[in-house]
Amino acid sequence: MKNRIKRQHYLSRSYLESFSIRTKKKDLLWVCDAKKRWRISRPENEAFENDFQSLVDEEGNKSDALETTLSPIEGDFKTLIRQIEKTKCLPQNQKQLGTLLSIMGLFAIRIPRIRERLKQFSSGLIENTINFLLKDKVRFEAQIAKAYKDGYLEKDTISYENLVSFHQEKKYILKHDHMALLENLFKKAALIIDYLSLRNWMVVEAPGPLLITSSKPVNPFWTSSFPFHLRKKISFIDPKSFPPSDTAFYIPYNEPTDMFPSFLPGFLTTHSIIVFPLTPSLALIGSWSPLPPYGKIDYCTAQAINWITANSDADNVYSPEKLAPLPWNSSFAPFLQEYHIHLGSRLITYKN
Repeated sequence: MKNRIKRQHYLSRSYLESFSIRTKKKDLLWVCDAKKRWRISRPENEAFENDFQSLVDEEGNKSDALETTLSPIEGDFKTLIRQIEKTKCLPQNQKQLGTLLSIMGLFAIRIPRIRERLKQFSSGLIENTINFLLKDKVRFEAQIAKAYKDGYLEKDTISYENLVSFHQEKKYILKHDHMALLENLFKKAALIIDYLSLRNWMVVEAPGPLLITSSKPVNPFWTSSFPFHLRKKISFIDPKSFPPSDTAFYIPYNEPTDMFPSFLPGFLTTHSIIVFPLTPSLALIGSWSPLPPYGKIDYCTAQAINWITANSDADNVYSPEKLAPLPWNSSFAPFLQEYHIHLGSRLITYKN
């Protein structure tokens, strides 16, 4: 068991099958990478990483217990997709709705890209702590003496000068504990699931199989853009300008734009909506505002959903057909924002 390597999917195969071409022998789907290069693939060969969610004990032995626990939930999710395709509305059964939101929470954050951002964030904190500790020799010696006194060091023989040289030459690699990272991902997923349950949800239908999905399919987006006269005049927050310890909080779009902030809102941000493509024809929208259970969207609004799905820090885009050139861009985003605004204004009851 210790040396066993297992392929584990962070997006369920059944979900990717919804965006596949069905043939007699196998399901196929088109994949577009970050460099906009297309290739044909199969659902089982995408959105996976070896031992991504394996449980590892102190001796290095691996367990599939977590994957085994989640497998029935992902199986129920496949049934829910088919049910929503038929009814054009969310399940009324609270258990089924809970399953749907749970999968969405996992799809939102239980992915390698987010794990790497958490590692980057943690590494930044460690580097900042080391820099602070080594900035002053008196402070360093006081901390080492305390660590020795408290039993964390066997001998008080660490040289300040040697450690400064070691740090400046970067003669070390920061390693992150697999189990700690996995625990962090699932704790954050639990929070996101709670946030998703607070929103109102609706099913939207595109005028045909226009929707795509990505390696990061559940994403928040801003409910409004900047007015035209303010665009290109506002000093935007650039995630690259922040030290590594802060970048986890500022997830940038793949394609920067001057129409709205160049980073994603949070799942609990007030002025935000959530989009999740369910099939090539259906998507879910989550809002703090009242929503009808079902609505139809036009071509431009569908491409707005595609732009968000493809550009919200995703590595790959998945589609039942090759789309070259890509039909979406950031200029479609206001169509979704306007659609959401009009939905909310029609459903709010005003008191005289």
